[in-house]
Amino acid sequence: MRLRNCLLLPILILSLGACDDPAITTNNTNNVNNVNNVNNANNLNNPTVCEGDLDCPVSQYCDECASASCPGCTDCVPGCLPHGCPTEAEPACNALRPECGEGGVAVVDGLCWSCVELITCEPMRDESCDDGTEVLCDMAEPRCEDGEILAIQDGCWECVNPATCLAWGVAECFSDLMCEANEYCDPWGSAACPICAEAIPACSPNPCDTGNQLACYAIRPDCGPGNAAVVGEDGCWECRDLESCELVLEDEHCHDGTEATCLTFAEIVCEEWELLAVQDECGVCVNPATCHPWGVQECGGDYACKVGERCERCATSSCPDCDDCIGACVVHGCPSELEPLCNMPRPDCGPDAVSVVMGECWVCVDPATCDPVVK
Repeated sequence: MRLRNCLLLPILILSLGACDDPAITTNNTNNVNNVNNVNNANNLNNPTVCEGDLDCPVSQYCDECASASCPGCTDCVPGCLPHGCPTEAEPACNALRPECGEGGVAVVDGLCWSCVELITCEPMRDESCDDGTEVLCDMAEPRCEDGEILAIQDGCWECVNPATCLAWGVAECFSDLMCEANEYCDPWGSAACPICAEAIPACSPNPCDTGNQLACYAIRPDCGPGNAAVVGEDGCWECRDLESCELVLEDEHCHDGTEATCLTFAEIVCEEWELLAVQDECGVCVNPATCHPWGVQECGGDYACKVGERCERCATSSCPDCDDCIGACVVHGCPSELEPLCNMPRPDCGPDAVSVVMGECWVCVDPATCDPVVK
C-alpha cells in the first residue's frame, strides 16, 4: 500500500503541473476560437431561411438570393444575412419590423424602426404605405414622430403606423373578412401608439396558412375566438385553431369566448336551423346569421352596434320560413378608431353610408371605398 502511494504522488504532481502549462492553455483557447470561427462561417454559409426582414434578427436582413439549394446549384434560396448598418438591439415601440422595399432595410433608430439604404445606410423614405397617388395637396412635407413613417395617400402626405398603413390608434380590421387570405384579424395586432400598451386589432400573418389558392366563391367565415379560416386542400375555407392549427369541426363563430359553466337540468338540443353557442357561460340556441335567438331584433340603427359594425335592417327573419325583416349588426369593413372622444351620439348616415370614428369623432364614409361622404 505504501509503494502504490509513492508511485501515485509523482503522477499527481505531473498532472497538476500540466494544468498550469501556458502552452496547453493557449492551445485550448485557440481550439475554442477555431470552433467559434467555424460556427460563424457555417452561419454565413447556411443562413436562416426567411420570407422577409421580419423573420431575421435586427442586425440582419432577408436576402432573396442568400444561398442555393445545393453546392453546385444556380438557383436562389432566401436567407438572413448581416446588413452592416448601425442599429440598436431592440425597438421600444410595439410595431412589427416593416419591409422597406428593394434596396432598403429596417433598423432600430431611437424608439422604433427606421428604413435606411442597404448600401449606404443613409435614411430613406419607406414607400410601403404609399397608395400610388402623387402629392397634389398644398402641404409641406411633414416630419413624422418616432414610430411613424411618411406616406403618400389620397394625393397628400400622411404620417402612419408602418404595420397597418393607417394612423396610430385606428383598427385595421374587425373580422378576418377584412384581411388577406394568408392573414387573420389579430385583436393584439397593433397598438394605440408606438409605446402604448393598449391593443388595436390589425391583420397579422396567419400561423396556420396553408399556401393554397382560393378556388371557391364562398365568403370567408368567422370561425370564432381563437380560430381563423384558411384555404384547405379543396381550395375553399376551413376553420383552424390558431394555436394547434388543428381543424375545428364544430361551428364556433357564435361563441363569445367564455366557458360553459352554468348548470342545466337537461341537455340543450337545438333545431336543425339553429346553432348551439356558448354565450355568457351558458349554452344557447341561436340563429347562425345573427348569433342571437331567432326573432330577436338586435338593432334598429347603427347606434345599437359596435364601432366596427353597421345595422343591416333586413339581415334575417323571425323564423326560417318567415318573410319579415329582423335587424342585425354586421361588420362594415372600414378602418376605425375604437371609440370616439367627442360628445356626440353615433349618427345615422343613411342607407348608402356608415359612421366610423376618425380624428376622435364620428365621420360618415362610403362602405365600398371607406372614403368620407360629403353631405
